[in-house]
Amino acid sequence: GGIYLDSSKNVTIDYLIVKNAQVALTIDANSSNPTRVTIKNSIFDNSAFYNLSAIRGPVINAENCFFGDAGLLSAYLYAGGEYNFKHCNFVNYYAGSRSTPAFAMTNWEVIANTTYTYSVRNSRFDNCIFYGNASTEFIVDTLEAIEIDFVVNASLIKREEIYEYDNYSASVIWNELPNFYSTFDNDFHLTESSPCINAGDPIYSNLTDIEGKSRDLPDIGVYEF
Repeated sequence: GGIYLDSSKNVTIDYLIVKNAQVALTIDANSSNPTRVTIKNSIFDNSAFYNLSAIRGPVINAENCFFGDAGLLSAYLYAGGEYNFKHCNFVNYYAGSRSTPAFAMTNWEVIANTTYTYSVRNSRFDNCIFYGNASTEFIVDTLEAIEIDFVVNASLIKREEIYEYDNYSASVIWNELPNFYSTFDNDFHLTESSPCINAGDPIYSNLTDIEGKSRDLPDIGVYEF
């Protein structure tokens, strides 16, 4: 079934691998005092539904994390929250049929025909890859009746319709091939022709990648070339 955190405080996850679950990691903030989780150097892959499901306003800080194949979404940030993701891969090459993107974020939900909105607060996505075998792998679906505060910076995104909003920095790379080593073998290291090489933002980077390789001039994604 995977790992389920409900109203948990100050959780740290480091060097964890979860594979072949229904939902690899659920973070439920169903509380006025939100769940707070730090995730580093971890892999969540081959889930039946989601690799990451974040529900109703958790605070999540993640770096050097890989959210891979899933039957629905690699990561679903649902109904608001506060997020800081850097050097993460949201990469879905699920072999079955899939009509959903690798990554989606919303700030609303419908319960008994009533729509409820939640804030997206102080959130950043830096040096991340959003890619896969669908035509659109990145969706943000928000209602503007409440705070929406997020930035996507120095990331590679696959999406049919490019977002042209102030939330997306000029350093975002749209719809270029990331040139992974071998998607067939699930090897998502970068090849020398990848546009992700040296394209990261050093201000929002970290010292090493998931394998401990130094990030001097950072690449986009989990792995340094």
